[in-house]
Amino acid sequence: MTTLTTATYGPVPSDAMCWRRSFPGRADQGHSVRQLATVLLGNGRLTDDLVQALAELFCNAVQHTHSGDPGGLVLVEIRRWSGGAAISVTDQGGPGHPIPKEPEPLAENGRGLYTVSAYAASWGWHGSTHGRTVTAVFTA
Repeated sequence: MTTLTTATYGPVPSDAMCWRRSFPGRADQGHSVRQLATVLLGNGRLTDDLVQALAELFCNAVQHTHSGDPGGLVLVEIRRWSGGAAISVTDQGGPGHPIPKEPEPLAENGRGLYTVSAYAASWGWHGSTHGRTVTAVFTA
């Protein structure tokens, strides 16, 4: 696992569009997160993969961090440029760190970061138990 910084995947091109929105840290907000991404990204080649990865990261933030506590928030950022896009999800911290694991074949969960790593060109995180940001980069 690599901790991504802007230098890891290069600077965001000057023509990149950037949108940020915070959502209540509740599972029922996952649909709104997906809708936002779909509206912003349209029917591009990367849209389905990016929306799925974003939903996984949002769900992880709600399930595994303090963002899922009453009153918690999750910040979602979507950046798009010609030839690529990046998504970032910032949570309010919690125990442990984002670590992908090979899912059990019959398990009904545990595939979030595994799915993100399969869809994204690269991904990583930075932060601490007080708050972290997970970023996934997609290229056309």
